[in-house]
Amino acid sequence: MKVPFNAKKTTLMLPENPPREILGDIQSDFPSGFEVSDPEAKTVAFVEIACNVSEQNSFSNFLYMTESSENVHYELEYIYCDRDVNIFGTGKDWWGHHTVYDLTLRKGWNMVIERREYVGQEQNCTVTNQMPS
Repeated sequence: MKVPFNAKKTTLMLPENPPREILGDIQSDFPSGFEVSDPEAKTVAFVEIACNVSEQNSFSNFLYMTESSENVHYELEYIYCDRDVNIFGTGKDWWGHHTVYDLTLRKGWNMVIERREYVGQEQNCTVTNQMPS
């Protein structure tokens, strides 16, 4: 997939229906302990955009849709889901960090915001559909 880019504007256009073969089981995307309202749902995530592709097809840069302050880091992801599903609960992520999910995915593409707060060696994460204020 290519993203049109110029100095004034970048437009991200995701395919309305990604190929079924790239969709994965939603249940495998979450550690145990989080509730997934429909474990049969299929998803695919789009989290980074490769930029400045040279003529040799090597990636010289990546654009991550992120914003950071001193102790807080936000990341915007786009997740496609083949049906409506809710993910909620409090537990540990794959790396053992405290994580809260309060996420609703609708059929189609969804903006998902991950907020990670760093307190010493600890990381507290919240994953929602809510843009930071």
